[in-house]
Amino acid sequence: MKHHIGFLLQLIVLGGLPVLVVFQLIYGFRLTVMPTCLLIGMLLFAVGTRLRES
Repeated sequence: MKHHIGFLLQLIVLGGLPVLVVFQLIYGFRLTVMPTCLLIGMLLFAVGTRLRES
């Protein structure tokens, strides 16, 4: 079960960050939004990796 949750987290991050970049280009978020979302994405990806490896 941990393997599936980790895979899902990684899939969400890898699918969500490019979508966020497109929204940034179209709507122009504030400057602090992109680095914050990138850090959150890195954290979620790392948690997903640990879950998949356990």
